[in-house]
Amino acid sequence: MLLADLENMVRLDLFDPAGPNQRWSQADIDRALDRAVERYSAYYPNIAYADMPTQAGQRSYPYPTSWNPAYPVLWIERILYPLFNSAGIMCWPPIERAFSEFSAMFDAAGAIGDQQPGFTLHLGSGELPQDSSQLMRVFYATKHQLDSSGSTIPEPHRDLVVAGACAYAMQAYQVPTNDNFDFQDGALHDRLDDTKIPGAWLAAAGQRLEQFEGRLQEIKRQRDFASAARLHWGDVPRYWNRL
Repeated sequence: MLLADLENMVRLDLFDPAGPNQRWSQADIDRALDRAVERYSAYYPNIAYADMPTQAGQRSYPYPTSWNPAYPVLWIERILYPLFNSAGIMCWPPIERAFSEFSAMFDAAGAIGDQQPGFTLHLGSGELPQDSSQLMRVFYATKHQLDSSGSTIPEPHRDLVVAGACAYAMQAYQVPTNDNFDFQDGALHDRLDDTKIPGAWLAAAGQRLEQFEGRLQEIKRQRDFASAARLHWGDVPRYWNRL
């Protein structure tokens, strides 16, 4: 699924096929798709992860480098720390750590400041890393990719993005709103009235947007349910990593 595929789908749903008399330009369609993907990503982001080395005595770290520079990190989802022990064996069970973002906390000379987005692990003094030999796995959210080289949007959500793009494209089209008239021919007693077009256009665009937002809420509930449905076989002891 590429950007061109969704562009064609949006035009089909808008009854705006290719030809000399297209209502929306290609730039308009691309902008509408970008807005729909951005809104969709706020509810169902693309999740990636990076393994970051720890720093001695450090709680605060900058955001990890995103998998694609064109799609920067939006927020942090989860942090597993420590990922390995000294023997190179992955810790089990994995310990998910509490953290705060944009906390502007720094507790070492190499810590981040206010200008660079980052996160701070909630670690006690006894849990601070001793050196850079340990790793933490940081899961982060990014905007979904949709361009000429590929897409990260799941196939079942393709029509959702198309519906959102159609709604935004209809909202952005201003000609029916600004070019209307009420004309009566005195000789032929004919009346021409297109003043109802703006209202009908607004209602159609609002209906599309309502369907888009409703589907986003459904996806959010599905994602929240999937997160809550993970099994927990008891709490991890506070000093598990010392055992």
